[in-house]
Amino acid sequence: MDEKKYSTFSCMVSLRCYQKDEVIFSRGNESYYSYLVLRGSVIEESDDSSRKLEFGSLFGEVSLITGTPYFTTTFAAGASTFTHLSALLCTNELLL
Repeated sequence: MDEKKYSTFSCMVSLRCYQKDEVIFSRGNESYYSYLVLRGSVIEESDDSSRKLEFGSLFGEVSLITGTPYFTTTFAAGASTFTHLSALLCTNELLL
């Protein structure tokens, strides 16, 4: 990856820390990011189910790729760190 591509990429990826019970996104919100669990875990809740995602799990990607609102509410199960991956990564030709 050359310097220009790296610069573009670095603007589309960020780290963020969340505290226990902090909402990452809510059902129905527009999707601008998918997320990768680096530390801690998250709970995804829908109308009829919930699941816990831990290190290495990717979430929010379906809504991001399809351009639809998030279909779950997701919150940190404890102190957690995630990588935010911007929707622009899916469409930016500079990275190809």
